[in-house]
Amino acid sequence: MAAGLDTMWTVVAPGFAWRFWDDEYIVFNRGSGDTHLLDRLAGETLRLIERAPADGRQLTHRIADVFDLEPDADLESHVEGLLGKFQALGLIQPAQP
Repeated sequence: MAAGLDTMWTVVAPGFAWRFWDDEYIVFNRGSGDTHLLDRLAGETLRLIERAPADGRQLTHRIADVFDLEPDADLESHVEGLLGKFQALGLIQPAQP
């Protein structure tokens, strides 16, 4: 399934180990053993998904609130791209209904 704004997303396995330095997140996925370096926007987006399943539109609005941005088409497109990257990295998956 391709990343989409209407899909509900959840983390593949809860319990990522997080570190934040110099506006970047280092995320260790205990399930896969992989470590990922994320910019602040990507890190905050993944943290929101880890806290509670959400779709791309919900995430766009939540990220807009975090960064005091407008939830416009550009931000929505960026979030959709992040969802695709997170899915390809094995960090998120579609939530079960």
